[in-house]
Amino acid sequence: MVLDIQGGYPVPQNRTGSIKEILAPTIRDIAREAQVSVSTASLAVNGDPRVKEETRERIMRIAQRLRYHPTHAARSLSSGKS
Repeated sequence: MVLDIQGGYPVPQNRTGSIKEILAPTIRDIAREAQVSVSTASLAVNGDPRVKEETRERIMRIAQRLRYHPTHAARSLSSGKS
């Protein structure tokens, strides 16, 4: 995945470049860059032991580079709890 740099933040080319998107990469962005499923990326970020260590390390490096941080609101929406 090729990234553009806007305002010092990496921005995936397929995104619009709005402030929200620049500051908040999603788990989908991490998965796309790591070439894994969204489920695998999520499991790796959450420390699930079913993800191979080398895959987890690759995903975590990408997450750090893109400055990914899970948000409480997103987690609440996905779990159905608010």
